[in-house]
Amino acid sequence: MPGRIRALGALAVVTAAGTLPGCGGGGSSAARDAVRTYVERVNTIQRQDAGGVAAANAAYAAVSQGKLAGADAQHRLQTAQDDLRALRQKVAAVDAPAPARALRRDLLRVLALDVGLATEAEQLVAYVPAAQRAMRRLPAAGRRLRTRLRRASAAPGQQAALTAYGGALSGIETQMRALDPPPVLLDSHRGQLLRLDRARSLSRGLRSAIGRADAPAIATLLVRFQRVNDVGAVTVALQRAAVRAYQRRLRAVSEAAAATSRELADLQRTLR
Repeated sequence: MPGRIRALGALAVVTAAGTLPGCGGGGSSAARDAVRTYVERVNTIQRQDAGGVAAANAAYAAVSQGKLAGADAQHRLQTAQDDLRALRQKVAAVDAPAPARALRRDLLRVLALDVGLATEAEQLVAYVPAAQRAMRRLPAAGRRLRTRLRRASAAPGQQAALTAYGGALSGIETQMRALDPPPVLLDSHRGQLLRLDRARSLSRGLRSAIGRADAPAIATLLVRFQRVNDVGAVTVALQRAAVRAYQRRLRAVSEAAAATSRELADLQRTLR
């Protein structure tokens, strides 16, 4: 499924930990009232921005289902980032009384992680399909090389085939280096560049083996070419890396939201 990020379909987007329940009970009347006012103001902001949050969730769902891709997906995910960032800025502008400062800190952390989730979604939607398109050229170049090697009747024709293959590798590498991988996929991106380096190294070895007329070495190298040119492995690697990245991000958001809920529960007990 090129161009689609399967990870998104399994995620429920966590936004701001929802509206916060009010604080009641005993405790200091002034402190309780100040906390209640803070919570009410934050809840009002979140209700007012509910449309943007809903649009962000709709964008995630559309991308995960393959109904949204390319420039349209990037535009809607960028809008989601902007909406979530604006929501965080509004919540950050609300002063919290001393008893609610830890709650405010945790809530802002959840919102910052939400913004990060939206940012990574846009980056993945842009990067993964482009990387897959570039790397799909590798097996095609390998097939052309094998065909030309079979058809060549002498070493000069085989060497010309290897020169053409080297040019194809350079073109693929240029495409890959022009991409801007999200931080969570830097290791995967480097892995694909290393794959191209391995292909180039095999090409040099094959050129040498042809020059020596070393038939066993040639046969071994051609088998290795098949493995390095396996585009299925490339696609799976990119998809798995995207899934792992999203799982890590989602866990961080969920843990931060749970911490916010615990802080609110502690605050409620303190003010009873």
